[in-house]
This record gives sequence, structure tokens and C-alpha cells, in this order.
Amino acid sequence: MPYTEKTVLFRGLDFDSGRTPNHSAGGVAGTGSTTPTNSTPNTQNSSVTKVFKQSFLNSYTAILTITKNAGVLPSNLEQVLIFQNGQDLISSQFSVAGSVITIDSSTHFDGSNYVVFFIII
Repeated sequence: MPYTEKTVLFRGLDFDSGRTPNHSAGGVAGTGSTTPTNSTPNTQNSSVTKVFKQSFLNSYTAILTITKNAGVLPSNLEQVLIFQNGQDLISSQFSVAGSVITIDSSTHFDGSNYVVFFIII
């Protein structure tokens, strides 16, 4: 079965725009170098993508308050992944209101470990 190869641009937050960790454009070894900066890099289309992860271990509450990214979650729930004891929850098993994620009462049980991933595009 044929496949389509795609290029993914990935850079850490401490490298100059347009440069990869080896200090060369496009990941190809080059002779020029850049000085790392602490500014947020721009991708090639001038948008910024950030991935956040927050863990709630041994939780005795079904209410998870997000503090990463100043508590700002994406409005599109397709950009939020919630894992309970390693299993991905489906959208009917939780609700989101502001920075609070509430796990459905029939899904949550005391002592659960939750990991929340979310992407800000």
C-alpha cells in the first residue's frame, strides 16, 4: 500500500527562527551558525504550536484544574487528550469549562492517575 511522506518542522523554544538544533537551516549540516535566543520561534507559516502536559497522580477528585499555559485550554476539544491510568478518554467521559476538566462520575474512581495533553495552535 503506498504512503505519503510528509516533512515535520520541530524546533525547541530556545533556537532562533528558521534553525534546527544543529544550527543549520532545514536540518542539513551547514557552515553558518546562529545564536540561540529565548524568544518563541515561528514556524514557516508564522504560526506557533505549543504542546503542554500536566499530570494528576493518585487523584481522589474528578475535577482537574489545569495550571499549564496559565490555565488556558484550547476551545477545540480535538486538541485535548486526557488519559486515565494510561487509557485515552473519549469526549463523553469528560467536560471542559475554562481551566477545569471534570471527569464523568461513572468514569472516575478514586486513586486514578490522569495525564492531560493539549495543543495550542
